[in-house]
Amino acid sequence: MTVLQRLHAQFCRFREDRRGALAVYVGLAIIPLVGALGLATDVARGYMVQSRLSQAVDAAALAGGKVFTEDYRNDDIDKYFEVNFPDGYMGVNLDTDITITPVFDEEAGTVTITASATMGTTFLSVLHVDEVDVSARAVVQRAVKGLEVAMVLDVTGSMGDEDDDGVVKLDSLQAAGDEFLEALYGDNETIENLWVSVVPVAGRVSFNPNNGWMSPLPDPWNGCGDVRAEPAGSDDTPPADTPFTEYIFGNGAYGWADDDLGCPGVAVLPLTAEKTTVSNLIDTLTAEGQTRMDVGMAWGWRALSPRWRGVWATEDATLPLDYDEDQMDKAIVIMTDGQNQPWDGSTTTEVNDRLADICTAVKADGVEIQVFTIVFDVADGTTIDNLFEACATTPGDHYLSPTGDELKAAFRQIGSKLSNLRLAE
Repeated sequence: MTVLQRLHAQFCRFREDRRGALAVYVGLAIIPLVGALGLATDVARGYMVQSRLSQAVDAAALAGGKVFTEDYRNDDIDKYFEVNFPDGYMGVNLDTDITITPVFDEEAGTVTITASATMGTTFLSVLHVDEVDVSARAVVQRAVKGLEVAMVLDVTGSMGDEDDDGVVKLDSLQAAGDEFLEALYGDNETIENLWVSVVPVAGRVSFNPNNGWMSPLPDPWNGCGDVRAEPAGSDDTPPADTPFTEYIFGNGAYGWADDDLGCPGVAVLPLTAEKTTVSNLIDTLTAEGQTRMDVGMAWGWRALSPRWRGVWATEDATLPLDYDEDQMDKAIVIMTDGQNQPWDGSTTTEVNDRLADICTAVKADGVEIQVFTIVFDVADGTTIDNLFEACATTPGDHYLSPTGDELKAAFRQIGSKLSNLRLAE
């Protein structure tokens, strides 16, 4: 066989050899396989980022809603977002790869938070897809669950004093009351199933003579209610179960002629729906008399007790509602600026014990009124501070407020606690 014949034969064998074709086909197929693998991997990472982002947005929106009226609400949003979306998660950098936008709608009472994140890809970069964008959105609706709340406010003579900043303490209380109502109502005049009572208290409380049980009226009468004989002095027994005269002090005729001891100039406001009515009454409070917070706590309870339904002169004869009414809460917010000052033959220990007994009763099974307590600008407040902390439903529901600004903050925070939140979207 000649050289040319041998070369021709080898060329034919090479042409017919298929052993290297598989490698070519595999080489051609590996590109879409890598792309598919990359797509699956990076899509899975994207879903994980999306899930974590949604979780963080929900938590941040709820946090923002809880402090809806506070100046630091955006700081709380950032803090809760960062706790729920750790920096570097799936390679996402909080500072450079995430944008958070909170929107507060004061009128609608909503917090809307949107967040977008840019995630760098791992495999998809082979296909020139270097990053993937994901986003999440949450809307929180500030919805006040059905609520009856009694504001038991110390209006004794010391509330007419100035604090260390030269501000009259009663002025601070009135401003704090408006903060509380703003937290509950927002820009609304009324909210469905929300009612507020105000119980101004000094040594006694005063009553509007138009209340249903105030007939016939004694003459003369200064409008003050007595500390009732026990056990009615520490419970919610209605007037139908005891003689009417047990509730009344007259100017001399019923044995009490010294108004300075404790008859507030503003009468108890029964449960009321309108924000303006409540606010206007708080603005008329005056400072006079001595301190008996056991009396105020008892009347705060009676303002919410269903045993007093139809007794108070209100537009709605169905109030107060039952303790176990579905989707309804009852709460007392009680504030004082001093120690109890007995003057009617009681000892300080007896008065303080009565206050503790009433606090226990309103929190007991079957009643379960939530109690928030505030001690305001008390120089030596150990005794009353301990009493009020024990009176509160939890230690976190007790506020020590040395200044007027802290008093306003306490009322704001309590109002926010009583405003329940739910995710609307």
